[in-house]
Amino acid sequence: MEKCTEENCKNTPRRGGRCPRHERQRRGGVQERRYNPEPNPECAVSHCDLEATSRASGAMCPPHYQKKYRGRDPEKYTIPRDHPARTRPTCSVPNCRKTAVTEKAGVCDYHRLRARKGAINAPGVKRTGRCGFKGCETPQSQGGYCHSHYEQLRTTGELKPLRDYGVYVTGEIACDVKECRRPATSTRLCERHVQLKNKYGLSVDEMVRAWSNLICSNPGCGETKRLHMDHNHETGRFRALLCNGCNAGLGHLKEDPLRIAGLIKYLKLYPH
Repeated sequence: MEKCTEENCKNTPRRGGRCPRHERQRRGGVQERRYNPEPNPECAVSHCDLEATSRASGAMCPPHYQKKYRGRDPEKYTIPRDHPARTRPTCSVPNCRKTAVTEKAGVCDYHRLRARKGAINAPGVKRTGRCGFKGCETPQSQGGYCHSHYEQLRTTGELKPLRDYGVYVTGEIACDVKECRRPATSTRLCERHVQLKNKYGLSVDEMVRAWSNLICSNPGCGETKRLHMDHNHETGRFRALLCNGCNAGLGHLKEDPLRIAGLIKYLKLYPH
């Protein structure tokens, strides 16, 4: 399988030999974020010499940040000498000079996240388990599954193997909706039809069934182009497919049967 042309990137290429993430960075001028082993600057509180949580302007150390978060003035709080924030060791990873998250972890926040994913070994950090779906090696996110399988279970109620990324972008697997040639996601529908399915509270099979007969549901119309999903504006429930003209006309008439019947009488009174 082909890989992205960017260094150390194993993602499938899409445009210009780059994966979507690196292609967006190239177009937007965003630089790849790199790890800096040097310690963060000191806390923004004037009398504190502890390391701040980030390099952002005005960043504070964790104890003073907690004071500010609780609505107190951090300038009035002096951290005792025996406070755990002062006794934390330096990160145990070679050449990293940042302060460890906790004494038990023994690594900084960056390397703690790396250790949880299994990229490095840190005895004090519990590694995140693999996804509960058989054959998926992605780390767990929620509910014992990776993010993709968790969302799949939440939206469809069933678990299936994830399709390869390259299959989506080449369009080899199309949406299950009739005559839709957009690439399918793991729900068997394209992104557009997934949005409509969620909007009207339909299942995947109900969505496919709704688009099985591509003709306007108005008995006097029969249009087959520019079809829309008509719904009840009070309940929000899907009714049937209507062409653009019938759907717009029904909306302009505010779905009032009396007005619609009145127009029929009007046309009979003034046929020419």
